[in-house]
Amino acid sequence: ALRYDQTVPTCRVIAQYPNEIKLPFKRYQIQTVWRSEKPQKGRFREFLQCDADIFGVDHRASDGETVALTIQIFKNLGFKNLTLWTRGVNTKLFHPRPHKRDLFSFPRPIFLNVGRISEEKNIEAFLKLGLPGTKIVVGDGPILNTLKTKYPNVIFMGAKHGEELASIYAASDVFVFPSKTDTFGNVILEALASGLPVAAYPVAGPVDIVGKSKVGFLNNDLQKATMDAYLAVSSGTLSQKDCISFVKENYTWLKSTKQFLSNLVTFNLINKINK
Repeated sequence: ALRYDQTVPTCRVIAQYPNEIKLPFKRYQIQTVWRSEKPQKGRFREFLQCDADIFGVDHRASDGETVALTIQIFKNLGFKNLTLWTRGVNTKLFHPRPHKRDLFSFPRPIFLNVGRISEEKNIEAFLKLGLPGTKIVVGDGPILNTLKTKYPNVIFMGAKHGEELASIYAASDVFVFPSKTDTFGNVILEALASGLPVAAYPVAGPVDIVGKSKVGFLNNDLQKATMDAYLAVSSGTLSQKDCISFVKENYTWLKSTKQFLSNLVTFNLINKINK
């Protein structure tokens, strides 16, 4: 695991006290991690985890530095034949649902955000935007009640899962991802698989997933990125099919599994023998 438990808390501290920590801020560490709380399903209570964080930088050189450091750490630990492994999304759950388009009676267009409601997610950058229609936020977190009071015109739906969450994606028009600190952003894949274009900042995570593809609208001006995404959909320049095709070509779990298997020596030997 390459993300030590202090990554998110550090993001939160930097977001809350922006003038007290000089940026860029780098933090490298490797140590044994012990989860005193109830661990999530599939996660070990005690394990060795590497820490490689760079905060306050928005260019790709920092990504390269983090990847290079990670590879060097593994090499020092004796690992060989290292390779990157991408993620996937459950397209059987997340997909367009035409019969759910009328799920909400809110004015359209519907701009959606899904994720943890906390400082490091930079969610207020989305809430402050002057957008037509309705803003919907799905998720829970420490600043949820504060934001509910501060932004009474925003629809806060709390945490949702499974079919209910998938239906909310399918009933929306544009997905807005304001975070500047996420290392990937699984919700971006869920939105794209549901047929939604993504508006975000041009930072690690959104850049890694959508890059320069037409399904992502990345701009340091989040207002422009969001409206460009909506105009592309409303004008017919971008379709749900475009978003779905992008996911199927790059981020299905089948593709991720094949990528994993292709890097296993034993699996490749068996393939050669069978041929």
